[in-house]
Amino acid sequence: MSRFDLYQTVEDLSNAMVKCRCNGLGYVYVDVPLGHRFFGKAVPCVCRRDEELARRAKSLRSRSGLGESARLQWTFHSFEPAKAIPTEGVKTEDYLRKAKWRCQKFARIPEGWLMLLGGVGTGKTHLAVATLNELLNNGFPAFFATVPGLLDQLRAGYNDGTYDELWTWIRQVRVLILDDLGAHHATDWAAERMYELVNYRYANLLPMIVTTNQIPEGPEAHSRLWSRLCDGMNTKDGLVSVLPMPAEDFRRRGIVKH
Repeated sequence: MSRFDLYQTVEDLSNAMVKCRCNGLGYVYVDVPLGHRFFGKAVPCVCRRDEELARRAKSLRSRSGLGESARLQWTFHSFEPAKAIPTEGVKTEDYLRKAKWRCQKFARIPEGWLMLLGGVGTGKTHLAVATLNELLNNGFPAFFATVPGLLDQLRAGYNDGTYDELWTWIRQVRVLILDDLGAHHATDWAAERMYELVNYRYANLLPMIVTTNQIPEGPEAHSRLWSRLCDGMNTKDGLVSVLPMPAEDFRRRGIVKH
């Protein structure tokens, strides 16, 4: 058996390469006998693959409304739990370290749903964008949007003809990151769009990250939307992992007494 029989497609073969072998041509041919399924097929070299991943990542960042400043500023490296302003009586740093570790793991293998839960200025968006950057760098198509901004884009799409394309994209993209869920105005239209979006990804087990200020109480806690967002919360085989981020508003650190 040829060592190339381990791979089912030329994409598998390309992904298995670890260094450039094309001498600038962009493609390579594998040395296989006549009649082999890879005979005569050009395989994208690792250098071309990496260029395509970088191009796709740049395009997706742009589509998410994130510029170069967000990519450079909000990274895992710059998220420092030790510098957070702790909440009295809570091991804030431990919670933030766990949230960071879990997001890093998700960026390598995006599975299930993560819910980053905390007040204003605790670093939820920072971690969400850092995860987005790593997902894109790792070749996973991912989309980031604040919920109010996304709803505004959808409304505008009715007028400029982009609604169907955007709606299809956010439902089906490999990984979806929704920032500030609950910050939108709870109109019937907005509530229905968010339910349809979350339900589609729930039914198809598509990975997702959600940031929110709090899990609702009262009647809202039993809505169809939150029922799906809380499925199997923090249980062994549950879909959702909730990551509390109990810290004071980092943006107000200049006026907080230590």
